[in-house]
Amino acid sequence: GGAFAVLFCNATENFQARASVSGLPSTDELTTVELSKGPALDEAVVPAPLSILCTSQTATVKRILFLDIDGVLHPLQVRLLNEAQQVDTSHCFQHGCLTQLQRVVQTSGAELVLSSSWRVFEHAREAALSALSRYNLSFHAWTTTAGGESPAARVDQILAFVASRPNVMSWAAVDDDDLAPAMAAGSESMMRAVFRQCFVRTDSQIGLDEEKADQLISVLLDGNSSEGNDDSETVIEYRQQKK
Repeated sequence: GGAFAVLFCNATENFQARASVSGLPSTDELTTVELSKGPALDEAVVPAPLSILCTSQTATVKRILFLDIDGVLHPLQVRLLNEAQQVDTSHCFQHGCLTQLQRVVQTSGAELVLSSSWRVFEHAREAALSALSRYNLSFHAWTTTAGGESPAARVDQILAFVASRPNVMSWAAVDDDDLAPAMAAGSESMMRAVFRQCFVRTDSQIGLDEEKADQLISVLLDGNSSEGNDDSETVIEYRQQKK
């Protein structure tokens, strides 16, 4: 998913720079954007690590859902058009995936925290916020970029965010990458074992579907109900609906 975020950022920065002087429509009005002729992906300049961000909204939440984008809110694919001068974004932020995410948030009351590589670039974050807003969803924080974008680093970044929020009663992470490989089970640290219990992996060719959304809801509600909290009625109601 990281490569697509880089392509998206390069494309929007290049397009918007030209649009500002030529009066072209914004990228919100387009389904394709022109790729910049900048450095290759492995030479792309990544901004300095961002600190773990928090606002007053995230300071009081009881549940957190760490959200990946590519392979979760749309199938993971990079399709180039016009002799590799354009990247097709028409598949991004699919309705079915977003309605499932909306159901997870409405049922669990979870706050979204961006863990996707889209968090690295301002244009990508703005595009994600725009798409989420159509479903009354948003995020106010994202994980640090310290350590890079490897699966192991992403786990560490999520665990660091959780550790900084002692008031969080339950959390879950959704990603199409295998952040909790089976071969590591039994030999991992206690915190990574905890992560395994809170992790839901999507099929990168499908994204978030009903089955995975149900798993996320169960993780978020079960983690909270085990502490005997005052909103246990939400857990009971959800379980009755699933019978």
